Amino acid sequence: MFTLTPEKKQLYKKNLDEKKSERKKNLQKRRKGIETSPANLQFLEDIFKAKNIKWSDLENAGILSQQNVHYIRLQDDISLRKLRQIMAGLGLNISPEFEGMKADESTINAISVEKNYSIVDEDAGEIITGEKTESVLSSYAKKAISENHLLSFLATVILSWEGSELKLGEKTGIFIKSYQNYFIKDDIKISRINQIGRALDKRIIWRVSKKS
Repeated sequence: MFTLTPEKKQLYKKNLDEKKSERKKNLQKRRKGIETSPANLQFLEDIFKAKNIKWSDLENAGILSQQNVHYIRLQDDISLRKLRQIMAGLGLNISPEFEGMKADESTINAISVEKNYSIVDEDAGEIITGEKTESVLSSYAKKAISENHLLSFLATVILSWEGSELKLGEKTGIFIKSYQNYFIKDDIKISRINQIGRALDKRIIWRVSKKS
């Protein structure tokens, strides 16, 4: 079980506050009618343009209400599961992956956690070092891949990470507990996918195809 130092907690809080502040500014700009480029959903705008789909088409088809469309565009964010539902309503499949990473359990390494103790048998003169064991997050990730969950693409990142889980959290700015919750819900916000991709310098590939 990892514990964060006060300094690390302060760093996480600072990053979170900065993101909240930036989102608040963008919302205020949109409410004032100032054009701002979609950040998280730019890929979706590009897909709609390529497929000649308008947001109003979602309303006309009964996929989303006008209020929902307004909210999604205002927030510039949506959950992956909701996105897939919207695209399914349009007769399309959509799924993300991090470039160069495949959900193949046989070729990826599990994150392990070293026990924070050792046992010394003074009579036998033997030192027994705590063994490395599979972490909770690692087990969630393996299950996602083996059962072909929605977040199997994220599991490839978790299982191929060569550092400690704490380092992964620091690198991406996301608590390990949050990663665990993503796998429990089998869902994640698009903004979080983008955040992970940027932090790990991984391009996100969105695969779109017609539903069979």
